[in-house]
Amino acid sequence: MSVFNSSPPKIRKIELIQWLKVNYSFFFNKNLSLKQLKSERDLNFLLKLKNKSSYVIKISNPAESLSLLKLQDFVLTSLIKRNSVNKFIPKKIHSSIKIYQDQLNRDCYVRVLSFIEGKMYAVVKHNKNLEYSLGSLIGNLSKELQNLNHPNSFRKFEWDPSNISWINKEINLFKGNKRKIINTNLHEYN
Repeated sequence: MSVFNSSPPKIRKIELIQWLKVNYSFFFNKNLSLKQLKSERDLNFLLKLKNKSSYVIKISNPAESLSLLKLQDFVLTSLIKRNSVNKFIPKKIHSSIKIYQDQLNRDCYVRVLSFIEGKMYAVVKHNKNLEYSLGSLIGNLSKELQNLNHPNSFRKFEWDPSNISWINKEINLFKGNKRKIINTNLHEYN
């Protein structure tokens, strides 16, 4: 089963809060609140402590591989050391990836990251400075990622923009203008 067709973790916040207090000493005996964040296939929460510290609790889809999560941790740990991007990279707070059982008794991996305050690009007013800043960040991030090597980074992933040839065999799913747009983009890509 793939993370794309496996349902996200099913979790009760009150049970998760108790689990976090038991499994992470820095949350023990603290007043915690959780707010669910938008996520595609995992569950992510903004965790706030009474003293205003904020964290992101990332709970993986039960079908997610531990090796991929270790790769993500490796990338975060590596990028936080790079001056060109480090203020945009959350810090890995957890020392090890832990397992949480959701309400359906599925094992889900849990990680704790620092929270970076800000607004989503989709909801802010755009201007040339913002677009230039975003483009610069994406360029720097791409440059820094080129220098990272990890065995788990060599994998097949459908949403990898450098590997979109699989779309050709699915093009018949689209008709009319949508198909024309896709074909135009594929031609430009090639």
